[in-house]
Amino acid sequence: MEKKHSMIEIQQARETIRAKLAPRSAVSLPLEDCLGRITAQSLVAAFDAPGFDQSAMDGYALASTQRGPHPLLELRATVASPLGACRVATGFPVPEWTNCVIPQENCQFADGAIMVQEDYPLEKEQHVRRRGGSFSAGTEVLSAGALVAPGLIALAASCGCAELPVRAPVMALHIATGSELITPPSEPKGGQVFDSNGPMIAALLAERRIGCQRLMTGDDAELLCRTLQDFSGDILLISGGSGPGEQDHTVRSLEKSGFHIHIAGVRSRPGKPLIFATRGDQAAFGLPGNPLSQWVCFHVFVQTALDRWNGVPLAGLISAHCENWRQPKGDGRPSWTPGTLKYAEGLACVEPLPWQHSSDLLPLARATALLFGEPDPATQQIPTLLTREHPNPL
Repeated sequence: MEKKHSMIEIQQARETIRAKLAPRSAVSLPLEDCLGRITAQSLVAAFDAPGFDQSAMDGYALASTQRGPHPLLELRATVASPLGACRVATGFPVPEWTNCVIPQENCQFADGAIMVQEDYPLEKEQHVRRRGGSFSAGTEVLSAGALVAPGLIALAASCGCAELPVRAPVMALHIATGSELITPPSEPKGGQVFDSNGPMIAALLAERRIGCQRLMTGDDAELLCRTLQDFSGDILLISGGSGPGEQDHTVRSLEKSGFHIHIAGVRSRPGKPLIFATRGDQAAFGLPGNPLSQWVCFHVFVQTALDRWNGVPLAGLISAHCENWRQPKGDGRPSWTPGTLKYAEGLACVEPLPWQHSSDLLPLARATALLFGEPDPATQQIPTLLTREHPNPL
């Protein structure tokens, strides 16, 4: 007799996913290969930055802020008169005996001395970057769990790093089930539809620097089962076949292939027929076949698994302003609505993108957030899950 699985709440499902997975190990990759990945360890500076007192301008470093002619000395000079000066360029070391830098356009040179324009203010430390002014050796400049962006790569390079410890890369397999699916250049006939889930999942994973192989198994239960048994990657994403129908083979195939089913149904609209299973360190998700449902399930549940593997906290929902909107009446399940997030006068505001049915793709072309439920009538605030933002603790 087939085992029955109870439907669970959204938060319980997310917590279950996190409980069944563990952060991935750390691997060191060259900086150029770290873009879009998540740091596995903090980064502690081994050197001061800047590493020496340096000029922030092309001009002249002065020994004092006194007015008058400043005799021009060699940069290597170790002893200077109270009015000594030396030529410097941006980023060059400044001698210990200097205390400010004056831009060259504000100076005049005559008879071996520098005169500063009378209307130009002279202040100590002007245009001088002191050693350790940005950070000193031993400072934690980056926390674990940060998304590696180009600026972070520059920071790591400035600290003398050629590599960064990041979470081990993930390899995914997406399986599209359903004999009705076709791909271009075929033309749909007699109930056939183009596979939109495969390209969407591949794009969502690529956005997260996750490699993805793709396969279509139709309604062939034996092929699906063999594929699952042979799977050697990290995460399986199976589109369709997660319901209770005769042609829905996902649960049975996962169980036959040694996966343990932890979730088979969530009180979520859309996204009810979600499956989550594990086999050792591998994770598998059975996703609803309708693309809008799949998009919701990816951001709410699959992303929860990816965040856990990356060692970052469970993504919470922010509160965003949403005026004069009510969800169409549903069946009592908590509902998600795609939306666009904008900021107005420093406040997060969302525009709902209503959907007609769970295969409605039009809202996804603009969606950057998921709205949960309805706005509070008193405050017009609605819980919102960001779909294009990653944690970046610095």
